[in-house]
This record gives sequence, structure tokens and C-alpha cells, in this order.
Amino acid sequence: MFPSIRRLHEHRLWTRLRLIDVAVRLSPEQLNRAFPIGFGSVLANLHHMHVTERAWIMALHGEPNADMPALETFAGLGDLLR
Repeated sequence: MFPSIRRLHEHRLWTRLRLIDVAVRLSPEQLNRAFPIGFGSVLANLHHMHVTERAWIMALHGEPNADMPALETFAGLGDLLR
């Protein structure tokens, strides 16, 4: 793997773990609270990050047309993390 791609992957993992560490401490109300920026809530932003990460990783593995599940298919943060 090219050093720059490896560094980007390491940063992605570091960032993801920090966000998850904070998100698991939020109540369902806090996770779903509406915000006028981003994708509308903390949970919706985490979902967006999840599906876009998945799309990039699948594309790197030669599968550019990966199925991207909608936010509604997840029961909550725990389901999204699984």
C-alpha cells in the first residue's frame, strides 16, 4: 500500500474510533436531535460517514457498486456500529 494511502487509512480509523467513543455516551435523544447543518443529526452524520467509508473501501477492493443501506434500516447507534 502506498504510504499516503496507509496514512489516510490510519487517520480514518483514529477519527472513527474517537467519534464512536463520544457517540456511545449520547442518549438516543441527543443522537437524533435535529441540526440545521450536515445531514440533520449526529446519528445521520455517523450513518453518512459509515456508508461513504464503506463505498470507498469497497471501491479500493474492486467493488465500486456496493449496496449502501439507508439510515432507516438501522435501529439506532448500536445497530449502525455492528
